Amino acid sequence: MIIDIATDSHQVAFVGAIFRLIESVGLRSIVEGIETIDQVDRLRRLGCHYGQGHFFSKPVPARELTPLLTEQHATSKFRTWL
Repeated sequence: MIIDIATDSHQVAFVGAIFRLIESVGLRSIVEGIETIDQVDRLRRLGCHYGQGHFFSKPVPARELTPLLTEQHATSKFRTWL
C-alpha cells in the first residue's frame, strides 16, 4: 500500500485517512515495508508514528535484534523515528 506513497496522490489520501482514523481513537500507527527515504518523509508528514523495513535494516536473526536495536537507538536514524 505504500510503494508509491511518495508519488501517488490516491495512496497519499488513502493512507492519510487511515492515520487520521487511527489517531481519532487514540492509537499509534506503524507501517511495515518502508524501503526509501521518500517513503519515510511522506509517512512522517502524514502522521505515521513508527516504521520498519529495509530502509532501516535488512532482516536479522532474532539473536542479533537486541544488540542491533540498542546500538541503532543510541547512534542513528532510529532515534528520530522511534
